[in-house]
Amino acid sequence: VFDLDIRRGSLWWSDSLYALFGYAPEQLRMSRSTWTALVHPEDVEQVTSSFERALATGDDEWHKEYRFLHARGEYVRVATRGLIQRDARGRATRMVGGMLDITDARRD
Repeated sequence: VFDLDIRRGSLWWSDSLYALFGYAPEQLRMSRSTWTALVHPEDVEQVTSSFERALATGDDEWHKEYRFLHARGEYVRVATRGLIQRDARGRATRMVGGMLDITDARRD
């Protein structure tokens, strides 16, 4: 589970996400920029543009599959889904969601 404050760029990760990807909380000071840095370089542009588009177009949800750096030094395939909260003017303020490692499922 994650909770992103879109205006501040601050990102909270649950302990289970740290464990899933092999990181200790003290290893990463999670933020939007930290998350972006862990996305595979070939996927960054596509992932960030789809994220920004969801925020700008008024979508209530964002979903994307991409490669994410595991602490082991290898990339795993993940699926991320976030629910977007908006203020009274429709501006995105927060996203709450989850990330799943789907590497094994994609190998079948």
